[in-house]
Amino acid sequence: MKLNAVRLGDMESERNVQSRLLYRVLRILAGVMTLVAGLAMSYACIAALFGDQELLIDIIDEDAASLSMNIQTILAIVATNLLAIVSLGLLFFSLNRFLKYAERGEMLVDPARSALKRLGVAMLLLYLTTRFVAVVIPVLGVSGFWTENKYSLPLTFVDLDFLYLLVGVVLLALGQALREGQVAKEETKQYI
Repeated sequence: MKLNAVRLGDMESERNVQSRLLYRVLRILAGVMTLVAGLAMSYACIAALFGDQELLIDIIDEDAASLSMNIQTILAIVATNLLAIVSLGLLFFSLNRFLKYAERGEMLVDPARSALKRLGVAMLLLYLTTRFVAVVIPVLGVSGFWTENKYSLPLTFVDLDFLYLLVGVVLLALGQALREGQVAKEETKQYI
């Protein structure tokens, strides 16, 4: 009997070490991915402001286009850069914090739920960033973009990046559901 209990304890501690390692690897990957994405978007926006528009045009996915650098386009590029930095920064810090609580097994505590909700907000901001890049900057800065795409422009709001919006809403709802689950758990404890 004692031998089986010792083996179960060893297996449990080995599983804890493996799950902690997994969460730490996930946190490192999240940091690297958000850093690379943030630097790429910032570099594209800043380079476009200083005359090298090639990378931003590639992100916009327009063939043989160039941006007219009027005040509206410049403001849209600056807003896109700020949205990218804020959304990716919030995404990284929220994901890192949530994974830290998940590593400890404390997913029902208030800070973990708050991190999950902030993660949802970050995904919504990331969706807005992609919409600025795909729609607002080309409409303001690429000559003829509006006349060529005015009938298909509303459809550009529903594409693969639409998943950012859906995931953001799901994460916000999940954070709310976890809060309600914790409240129900505390009420059940009071009755017992």
